[in-house]
Amino acid sequence: VKRSTTVSSYIIYPLLVMLAVLAKPLTLILLTEKWIDIVPFIQIFCVANIFMPIQNVNMEAIKSLGYSNLTLQIEMKKKIIEIFILIVSIFIGVQAIAWGVAIYNFICIFINLQPCKNLFDYGIFEQVKDNLPSFVLSVLLLLSVVWIPFVVNNIFMQVLLIIVVGFFTYILMSMIFKISSFEYIIKLLLNK
Repeated sequence: VKRSTTVSSYIIYPLLVMLAVLAKPLTLILLTEKWIDIVPFIQIFCVANIFMPIQNVNMEAIKSLGYSNLTLQIEMKKKIIEIFILIVSIFIGVQAIAWGVAIYNFICIFINLQPCKNLFDYGIFEQVKDNLPSFVLSVLLLLSVVWIPFVVNNIFMQVLLIIVVGFFTYILMSMIFKISSFEYIIKLLLNK
């Protein structure tokens, strides 16, 4: 579980950060100016899904141990919260519904990870601690590329620079801070 959450978070966090920054230029390139209103929604859903790797791995681990009744209980709690958030946000507006998804996913972290401490002695604080390096690297990645759309006017150049600067920043920081997930992926690739 630890290896799965840390490696998947190491890969997913930067991809979601990059997608959030690339949302506007990619929308303009692929869908044109008339779709520009979807940009905030893409960015909100990037935020909303940032902790999904941790949740998914833990739920699969619980299922694999044969606790289908526990999984059902967890899902029922989550659905009640999801419906409540939807009912509240639906009266505010479409963007509130999107932010409701982000709030719901954040609450679900605590619901999904709560039984993990008892089942395989890997609770929420240990998991947050293990995934914190990838999260911090992703924040550094964000800081390294967020300025590019404000300085570079050409959208194709924006996309290229964001991808190149973001990728090299993430890899360089992974090497400097000796991130275990990075080292694991490199060993895995070298063995193949």
